[in-house]
Formats: sequence, C-alpha cells, structure tokens
Amino acid sequence: MVFQEPMAAFDPVFTIGDQITESIVQHKLATKAQASERAVELLRRVGIPEPEPRMKQYPNELSGGMLQRAMIAMALACGPELAHCRRADDRTGCHDPGANPAAAAGASRGIPYGNPTHHP
Repeated sequence: MVFQEPMAAFDPVFTIGDQITESIVQHKLATKAQASERAVELLRRVGIPEPEPRMKQYPNELSGGMLQRAMIAMALACGPELAHCRRADDRTGCHDPGANPAAAAGASRGIPYGNPTHHP
C-alpha cells in the first residue's frame, strides 16, 4: 500500500537507498550489494530519474511524487503477488498501467494491480 503522505512512510534518519535495501535484505536474504543493485533498478523502473544519486538522498530531499514512487519501489522489492498502486490524490492514475510508470513497473513483472476506490 502506498500512503497519501509519503514522508510518514520513510524514516528521516536513513537514506532512501538504505531503507529499500534493508527491506530486500530482510525479506529476500540477498546480500547488501545485490539488494543495492535491485533497489537502483526498482527506482529506475518506477520512473525516478538518476536513481544512483537518489539512493544516497534522505526523504526530505525528494519531492512528494518521488517519495511516492520510492514507496512503490519498496513495495515491489519483495515480489508481491498483488499491488495497489493508485496514487491517493489521483482517481484515474492506475486504470491504465501505461499512464503510470509505477503501475507499469509492477505490470511488466506480471504483478496484478488493483484500484480499489470508494468513488462511484
């Protein structure tokens, strides 16, 4: 799940790269080097430009949209069976995975995505 307020999902003391890498190491038993490579690739796939330097940045150094994409990268890092990738502030952003780089990243890996909504 990707929350509307991405700053609340990341620890401000650790870099984005540290947080994504830790998730991969803890859940997939990858080495830190492998996890770092995977994190860079995930950031690239969700549409974050220049992912290598972004790995070294802290959450307060990224825009809200980039933080949401980083959260999606972290959610995809452990190979989920289903992804809910609708941006909380966008009613239609995930209906078409081609229109949303984060949704496309999951869809390209064969991950079905949902768009649950309370909107009629």
